[in-house]
Amino acid sequence: LAWTGRALRKQKPVQDLMKKQKGYTQDEKELLLDAGLEQLKQIFPIYKSLSDKGNIELSASPYYHPLTPLLWSNHLALEADPLVVLPDSGMSAPEEVARQIQQGIEKHEAVFGDKPTGMWPPEGAVSDQILPAFKDAGIRWIATDEELLKRSMGGEMRASDLYFAYEKDDVGLFFRNKDLSDRIGFLYARWPVDKAVADFMGALSDINDKTGDDAIVVIAMDGENAWEFYPKGGYDFLDALYGALEAADWVEPVTFRDYLTKVGPKNSLEVLATGSWIGGNFSTWIGDPVKNRAWMYLAEAHKAYIQSKLDHPGLAEAAREYLLRAEASDWFWWFGEGHSSPDESQFDLTFRENLKAIYRTLKIPVPTVLQTPVTTQDTRPLVSLPTDYISPGITGRPDSFYKWTGAGAYHVAQGAIHRLHPRVKTIRFGFDQENFYFRIEPSRAGKEPLINNNSNVELHFISPIQKTFIIKKTDGSAFVMDKAGKIEEAKAAFEDCLEISIPIKALNGQNADRDNYRVDFFFVLKKDGLEQERVPWSFDLDFYFNPRDFDLENWTV
Repeated sequence: LAWTGRALRKQKPVQDLMKKQKGYTQDEKELLLDAGLEQLKQIFPIYKSLSDKGNIELSASPYYHPLTPLLWSNHLALEADPLVVLPDSGMSAPEEVARQIQQGIEKHEAVFGDKPTGMWPPEGAVSDQILPAFKDAGIRWIATDEELLKRSMGGEMRASDLYFAYEKDDVGLFFRNKDLSDRIGFLYARWPVDKAVADFMGALSDINDKTGDDAIVVIAMDGENAWEFYPKGGYDFLDALYGALEAADWVEPVTFRDYLTKVGPKNSLEVLATGSWIGGNFSTWIGDPVKNRAWMYLAEAHKAYIQSKLDHPGLAEAAREYLLRAEASDWFWWFGEGHSSPDESQFDLTFRENLKAIYRTLKIPVPTVLQTPVTTQDTRPLVSLPTDYISPGITGRPDSFYKWTGAGAYHVAQGAIHRLHPRVKTIRFGFDQENFYFRIEPSRAGKEPLINNNSNVELHFISPIQKTFIIKKTDGSAFVMDKAGKIEEAKAAFEDCLEISIPIKALNGQNADRDNYRVDFFFVLKKDGLEQERVPWSFDLDFYFNPRDFDLENWTV
């Protein structure tokens, strides 16, 4: 029930279940599932109707979401980053690229009744080598990130170069505006709707003033991830944004297909740079030891499949589906460094089960390495709890290695959503018997101050009470305040990092002389009164504060 969306909650059976609140029967659970399935059945017809009317254009992707350049040859990763460390066993499977593209097109046609005109390559991953595969499949256009246009132009481009379509090998190329896409994906969720829409339309207007009538601004983002962070699932924001776009007489929504027909590509590119929409390279999917180990497992399974095509074509055909599944990019997203999830072990298991199924179907003994998880080493936990009292001096500088020894820590990591440039790298937290202590370490020290005349940090406590502290900096001095004003006993300093101390009595009105209780908190970075980033992005940090027995429970030798 908590995950039902806005449309499903309008249905009376679902509303009745929500009013009940507890004590649900098996029949009621099945009623909810049935209502959800009926809702799902309406989605494809709605999209098809909008497409048939010309309101929208439906694109497709290669079927199991593979990184097509790396599937073509994982040596292409060197073109995006010459310093990348490749797996010992290389993989080159151009025929798999063509098969993934064709299967995506066939599924699209089966669902919507016609073939797609364009494709979004998974993760915006492109290269010169894969363009013929899209062209041969009848695809007129693909889209990716502006970083790849810049690299295609030799590393330099004018701002106006972004706002046109290009062409390479008879395939149209569109490049997204990264800034505006990320504003919707990461920034506007916690802004007032009117300010978010005004900011977006203002940015579009600035682009319009500097370009011509044929300019196109591409907004591309993960369509499903952002809305859970918006009030009402983003309905009010999208309604207001679409309304503003309709009301403006200087901007017109257009499909890529229609743009190519009416305007066409601006120029041909001599080369299409190799890379993805995350940093312009493939480090999210290849290069660290764990990711490379997974690629070697896939490469060996692919070799077995190719040999079987020669020796036992029927068996190879039966194993093909498992190979296509194992080629998906998201397995490699979760392996190794860069992204973290509580379900990583399940992803690991499912990846290996698909590889095992290839060998079993080919009637080949399963390699023993596939019995062991791909991720064999312990990974650093995202959150570690305090282990000792700390009383660090609040200077805003890393004065001593031991200054925060014993503190808890949260190491910012990406999850299913990848924010390209998070501003915070680490949060440290701890306490003694008089104060709580916090330290925010920026990911890009000095480039964008956490606090200055128009930027501030908010420390939100959820428990033991709900209270917000604001950390500001004026006239070179940082200080802490709440809604009543400046808190003299609190301290703050920002140089290389932001360090804060909050008196315990500022939260509960007394010193540390009571039994342990839970402390929940998070930080919000603001600029000109508007939220820029929440840390952590989607959950709260918490620890149990035990002023009486903490040192006895956590002693070490």
